[in-house]
Amino acid sequence: MEVERLRGVLTDLSNNIFTLQRQIDEANVLLETVPLSRSVPPTPTSRSASAASSRVSELERRVDELEIINRNLNGNLDDVLARHSMCEAQINHSIRARDGMMKNYKILVKIAANLLQNAMEGFPDGGYDEERFNALIEDLRRRIRSPSASNSSSSGTVRPRRHSPRLLETPIRSPMNSPKTQGERSSLTAESEYISDEPSQISTQSEVLVGPEGGVLTWAIHWGSKSPASIKVVAGPFVDGDITRIGIDNVELDGLFRGLFDSTDHSIRLAISPSPPLGLPDVKTVFLHDPFYLESESGTYIFDWVTPTGNQRIVEWLRGSGQGDEASVFHTFTFSKKKSRWFYFGAVRWALAWNNIWPTLESGLRTSILQHLSDRSNGTVTPTDIEEQMRSGQLQELSIEITQVNERAVMEEIAARLGKRPRPVKYKRSLPARREQ
Repeated sequence: MEVERLRGVLTDLSNNIFTLQRQIDEANVLLETVPLSRSVPPTPTSRSASAASSRVSELERRVDELEIINRNLNGNLDDVLARHSMCEAQINHSIRARDGMMKNYKILVKIAANLLQNAMEGFPDGGYDEERFNALIEDLRRRIRSPSASNSSSSGTVRPRRHSPRLLETPIRSPMNSPKTQGERSSLTAESEYISDEPSQISTQSEVLVGPEGGVLTWAIHWGSKSPASIKVVAGPFVDGDITRIGIDNVELDGLFRGLFDSTDHSIRLAISPSPPLGLPDVKTVFLHDPFYLESESGTYIFDWVTPTGNQRIVEWLRGSGQGDEASVFHTFTFSKKKSRWFYFGAVRWALAWNNIWPTLESGLRTSILQHLSDRSNGTVTPTDIEEQMRSGQLQELSIEITQVNERAVMEEIAARLGKRPRPVKYKRSLPARREQ
């Protein structure tokens, strides 16, 4: 509004200056046509010329004043326009901040609603525990006052979201209670879920899982450059050219690596060598590209997402590779995208497990994983599309428990072919301290 007013004033001044200049020009023309002489007595014409000359001087002085005013007003206008630009930038920043606050507010409301729903579902039909209810309400209030959604970019570690006690439909399978018989193993399908005899809950006191036997199972998800906790000995790092010395046909390796590195698929990157290394006929080799790992007190898991068809193929492949009740053992190579190098874990036992971790993660942590999956696709699939695929069942969670097996001689042989020696893992991933219940 102020800017428009100043512009109007400047327009009026410009018009006045133009009018005055025209009058000055007319007066100058008049002076040139009337000759003036000191010896000639003043006549009406000379008096008129003298008056015109005086008028010209006055007009010139007025023009100078108006030009000064005009320059001052132009300077003021520039200042106003500069302040206007600053105010506009501050307004845009405030709008973005407000939108961010509204987004966080909606997230808090959703968390509060979920917590309240979980609190109500947690009560048995035939009873009411006032102390438990009050504790849940206090937990809800604490979350609204200080919501937690942290993510460590340095370690790539994410932790589960705290919940009020509720049933977990598919808890982590613990080795102590996992089915081991051939009949039990053959009854599982790609869509199967492991349901324990006793309900599993998420504790409100710590970021942990409570196992079927009442024991606390702390856990975390990580990816990047750190070895899984179950891997005690490792060889590496290796570049792609090193792997060609393992004794597998180079044409086969080239095809496997193209599928691992050139694909735009956002599901698990897993390649299985169709033939064993030269001179090691009993060795089965797999290559895993930049996987997620889930660590818990019950074990370490390859934790990733896969299509239903891919899930079925992996299930059939693992079952077909095992010997009787024993889970399959593979000499496992993993590629760390962060270090851009391969690492050799030696002989690793792969056993299927069914978990349902995604619903327990905080929204900020889900965002990190979704972005990592999108990056895996080289940006061809957006995080929003990936989340929708998870919701619709086009992507399914895949959990494979991995345990290192002592085949030291074979591991040393393969590592030697690649120019390295197996060495103990210096980094040991520690889980949160176990809490008494």
